[in-house]
Amino acid sequence: MITPSIKERPQAADNLALPRWSQRHPQRNRPRGMSGAPYTVCALAGPYQLETHLTPDREQPTQVWFDAAVQDRAQTPALDSLLFLRVTPAAEPQRVLAGLVSLADASTGYRHQTAFRFEQPGLYRVTVSVCDPNGEGGTVTILWPHALPEADCTTQVATTTTLTN
Repeated sequence: MITPSIKERPQAADNLALPRWSQRHPQRNRPRGMSGAPYTVCALAGPYQLETHLTPDREQPTQVWFDAAVQDRAQTPALDSLLFLRVTPAAEPQRVLAGLVSLADASTGYRHQTAFRFEQPGLYRVTVSVCDPNGEGGTVTILWPHALPEADCTTQVATTTTLTN
């Protein structure tokens, strides 16, 4: 599980620098509507390298943009990957607020993108699972402190789970 601290998220400037993935891949566009400074998580999910960006939307404070890239062991886009996204309140993991199932697609630069909204300030679990067609993969869970005062945020903790079939 990964818990961002408000101190660790960079402050957004009026003229935002492009996120790290846009600098490496200038031909890819930023997802429409992204406006805050992204919080980036890079982690192993089974045999895959998962790079995830969570970006708060300044114009719609309840909304966060999700953008992820999945690479295989050769550091190339995992063309056969399947990504599952699930957003739940941390205290109620059975209550799903948002979900996404996404296949790798050349039209998006092999990125998985969506936006989701939070009901109220609190701690939320953003769980990202990646697998191949045979079910081999892994899971990364990010604890997201949405609109919490800095004193209520915790330190980083990472949890990854390997999936095997």
